Amino acid sequence: MSAITPGFFTSLLSIAPQFTGIISSCSMVFGTLGNIAAPNLIGGFILKTGALEEWKLVFYVSAGICVFTGCVFMIFGSESPITTTLTVGDTLGKWLVKNKLGEGTYGAVYMVLKAEYYVLNELKRAKAQHFCDLIDHGLIDDIKFIVMTLVGSSLGDLRKHDPTAQYHKLSLGCALSVGIKCLQAIEEIHGVGFLHRDIKPGNFAIGRVNVRQIYLLDFGMCRRYLDSSLQIRNPRKSVRFRGTVRYAAISCHLYRELCRKDDLESWLYQQVELTNGRLPWKNMTDLDEVVKCKACCREFIKELLGGCPSEYLSVMKNIDALGYYTNPNYAQIVKYLRLAIRRNNVNEYPYDWECKGENTPKNNTAKDKVK
Repeated sequence: MSAITPGFFTSLLSIAPQFTGIISSCSMVFGTLGNIAAPNLIGGFILKTGALEEWKLVFYVSAGICVFTGCVFMIFGSESPITTTLTVGDTLGKWLVKNKLGEGTYGAVYMVLKAEYYVLNELKRAKAQHFCDLIDHGLIDDIKFIVMTLVGSSLGDLRKHDPTAQYHKLSLGCALSVGIKCLQAIEEIHGVGFLHRDIKPGNFAIGRVNVRQIYLLDFGMCRRYLDSSLQIRNPRKSVRFRGTVRYAAISCHLYRELCRKDDLESWLYQQVELTNGRLPWKNMTDLDEVVKCKACCREFIKELLGGCPSEYLSVMKNIDALGYYTNPNYAQIVKYLRLAIRRNNVNEYPYDWECKGENTPKNNTAKDKVK
């Protein structure tokens, strides 16, 4: 624990001279906090509300979050050199580090963007097909906003609550077709240099008008896996748990740096659940028990893939063989799913939520199942 003193504001002057007036005016106020203990890592944002003179310093004793984009994040200690650093692509809550503006002995200043906006903007530039359109963004009366496509129900809700979704699963043709589109969405976000890190049915939704369209949502846990030279970033030695326990990859449980493989592993668990309505660890809450179950399913295959097309085993082996730096063969996985559609003689369309009563698809199980 360390105390905040007026001296640390002086140290910030060497980092960002353009904020001299703001920092100086704040030093007297925060000088009164000199006897208050605070963590070494303290968050603050400078919000632009108009001209440069109107930028406001918003101070939080623990890393704070403000609204939207175009902000500056500062980390600092007391009068001791800081040991915590950030790199481009790191996320702090919903904020994505865009670049470093300056650094001194006692602090650093970073430009940050709201991850939701930044990732969507990159996907828009890449003309990705499975994401909400970024329609508008701006500033009105000091309120910053983004406008994006309104979507329909999530796959999680459709699986559990749609009256045509028998036993909390989709018909086989629907599950396979939707799985392909979800995989394509993951490939698109990987293509612009990001990992999603929270792949699950609740983060995929259908369109409100085109109910066959699949959207990938929620980029709050995204992280860039490519550096500024478009090379894969080296893994950190240890990271925090990221994602949702039920769908998290084994590497996540082991606190390892996540990679593209891990998004695909989460997709596989989602795909199994959409297909057969269950995951073996569904009712487990202890993280250690869950990861042991996920690992055991590699030996006792039927526990995980029972009731699924035999091609799912090939998909799992393909994903499990990937390494941290390996580029996934998304097309090969799609081929396996297309083969499952043909071998089981099922139709992709209409989707289950397009059907009513007697029109519900009858081909709800695989003929050639994992044994």
